[in-house]
Amino acid sequence: MNVSEIKGSTNNLLELDWSGIDTEQVALVPIPITSQPNAYIRTKWADREYGLTRSAQLSLARSGNKILARLEWDKVDGNASEKEDGFDGEFTDAAAIFFPLDFVANGQGDQPGAAPLTIGTHQAPVRLWYWRDQLPIQRDLPPIKELYASGPGVFRPNLNESVRSNKDVATTASLSVQALKSDNHWTVVISGEYEGANNIEKMGIAIWDGSNQERAGIGSVSPQWIGLEQTGRL
Repeated sequence: MNVSEIKGSTNNLLELDWSGIDTEQVALVPIPITSQPNAYIRTKWADREYGLTRSAQLSLARSGNKILARLEWDKVDGNASEKEDGFDGEFTDAAAIFFPLDFVANGQGDQPGAAPLTIGTHQAPVRLWYWRDQLPIQRDLPPIKELYASGPGVFRPNLNESVRSNKDVATTASLSVQALKSDNHWTVVISGEYEGANNIEKMGIAIWDGSNQERAGIGSVSPQWIGLEQTGRL
């Protein structure tokens, strides 16, 4: 999909003018049960349906060194798994966009299965911008954070030193998000500074249905990279 400069101010993310910006319907699949990080999760979810969100609409734009992503999807109505004891209402809906790190983008990060289906691997981690709807008790916490993902649910605020090695990984100066839920339809707009935003060539998305107790490696993901073509490069 084409990534163009967006018009006007980016202060109010839900009011952005997306006219002329490419939009793509992205198919999603459950993150593979065989890729889950431990036997407990693989056993617990082996016979449970998850990854209920099977598609999402993506619009992507630039504003200088900012990347702006608009995600829209419908929650599945009445198809959630049976509630777990003690977890009723604890988990909320969540979404993320992610990018291959520069130092693996043309190396092991392109190996089959490395990402995005598993949201990265230890050898080929990805940069993840993760938004989560908040419970009332969480209102003082940031609704979005940058993480490094090296597999399903293996999300950390920093790269492991063994992975980082001597590589220079640019950090994100700031992230912001605005989200709106109308009936069962979510609109989430994520904005973040990304050095070299006009050179990003691919990305992935993931969505978690909180009413189905989806979290960490239990969710929906784009099974292939979403290819990006930059227009009007800076």
